[in-house]
Amino acid sequence: MFSRFAVLVGVLCLLGCTAMPVPYVWPKVSNEQEAEYSPYMQSGDGIITGQAFLVRRDGMTIRASGEIVTLDPATALGAQWWGRPVQYQHEYFDIPPSGAFLRARRWVVADADGNFRFENLPPGRYYVQVSVTWDATQSMLGLRQIVVQGGMVGKEVQVPDGGVISVALGPLAWRVDLSKLKTKYRYMGPTKKSVPIRGHEQVVLPQEKPD
Repeated sequence: MFSRFAVLVGVLCLLGCTAMPVPYVWPKVSNEQEAEYSPYMQSGDGIITGQAFLVRRDGMTIRASGEIVTLDPATALGAQWWGRPVQYQHEYFDIPPSGAFLRARRWVVADADGNFRFENLPPGRYYVQVSVTWDATQSMLGLRQIVVQGGMVGKEVQVPDGGVISVALGPLAWRVDLSKLKTKYRYMGPTKKSVPIRGHEQVVLPQEKPD
């Protein structure tokens, strides 16, 4: 019993003494980058439909039921956001310091089967993504913890003028395994993280409980 406790203390000390990576810092957003969003704030005739899901190792399909699906213009700033390095789970839901980015973001809630639909879209390139996660238990040194498994699925899509695009956000559209990102605190807890959308917040990701 003592040896197990000693090992646990050693692991926690090692975690506490490890240097924390520097979080991603957004550069200043230019007026030109803001202006690039103007066409995407108009109404159009384009439509995007799709379904979001992942398959667990045991073969069970997990659908993005009730999750917020976001649609962001693939501008120069959007491309920077889409391809930025992410080290922590909570950082994945951060957005650039841009009012135009947030105003141009569209969102819908997926139905019980993970289906979603965006309408009245102007033509252009977009990034569509959603979180598909589930809770699982794991043991470490005899302690059971609740951990988040799954991740983000998403694609870049081109919407023609008046066109209808259908996308499948499944295993082939996997973007990041949230369980492999670093966590800010040591233990999982009931605290939640929200997706930034205009005028609303939707809880999508269980986050870590601080010491």
